[in-house]
Amino acid sequence: MKLSVVLPVYNQADHIGRIVQGYTDALERLGCGFELILVPNGCTDQSVAVCESLSAGDSRIRTVALNASGWGLAVISGLRCATGDLLCYTNTARTSADLLANCVSRALASGNLVVKVTRIERCGSRYWGSKLYNIMGRVFFGLRCGDINGTPKLFPAEFGHLRDLRETGDLLDLEFMVCCARHGYGILEIAAPWGGRHGGVSTTSLNSAYRMYLGLVKYWWNERWKHGKRSCTN
Repeated sequence: MKLSVVLPVYNQADHIGRIVQGYTDALERLGCGFELILVPNGCTDQSVAVCESLSAGDSRIRTVALNASGWGLAVISGLRCATGDLLCYTNTARTSADLLANCVSRALASGNLVVKVTRIERCGSRYWGSKLYNIMGRVFFGLRCGDINGTPKLFPAEFGHLRDLRETGDLLDLEFMVCCARHGYGILEIAAPWGGRHGGVSTTSLNSAYRMYLGLVKYWWNERWKHGKRSCTN
């Protein structure tokens, strides 16, 4: 069993090296073969150079550098390059090595299930913003997961529909969960505390949250129109 972990990187030159080292150490202790796919996307610091240096020093680490930025774009680009039997992607700014290892262990033991984290112990505006987004996911798509955007997310490579995602921005995780529901992929959720950032500055703002809410509604409308049109032509 080989594991592929896709790691989007955005302006994280100051800490991505120690994060990757922590991941490799934790995965080595699990005893499974693995590759880490670093995807610096639209970086304006030295992240690409740091990632390429990490790749040069360890054959298990690969770098796929993108000129354009986008959470979904980075995840999709990394998954397309992945060669593992078990695939994973996660937020490198907030995922600890212990959490990643725990999720991998659960995924290896669970068989053909999607394994994902549900973040807990959030507070303030982030809590209510996330709460609203997940309520909208339930209302518009019937999703029953506790946290649409929670990562890490892991799934067997044979779940091919999850390798054909199209959302290049922040709606990637919504598309992922909708895809799971549509194709009947079972989901195991792991509760984990909301950890602090390893470094850098969050790009989440009121404007970006508003764009996600509006994007969710637009995605629902487009999906409804697309599937409605398909049913009419059958």
